Amino acid sequence: MKNTVKSKPKHQGSVPYGFCLDEDRMLVSDPDEQRVIAAARELRLSGISYDQIALQLGLRGFTSRGGWPFVRMQVSRMMTDRS
Repeated sequence: MKNTVKSKPKHQGSVPYGFCLDEDRMLVSDPDEQRVIAAARELRLSGISYDQIALQLGLRGFTSRGGWPFVRMQVSRMMTDRS
């Protein structure tokens, strides 16, 4: 019988906002994107809508990975994705 060691599975699919892939294709926290998520959560705790959060992130100079302003759906997803 072979002695095999199971390794962690490599990430497949899209990478959630707030994370990136390391050289082994494992998810690791992206500090810059985590700062955006923290700002969005802080704004949400103040009671404003996802639309307003997207606007405020833009006013603070934050953009999506593609360099575009955030939209409501992106804000919602970034705050609910738990990888």
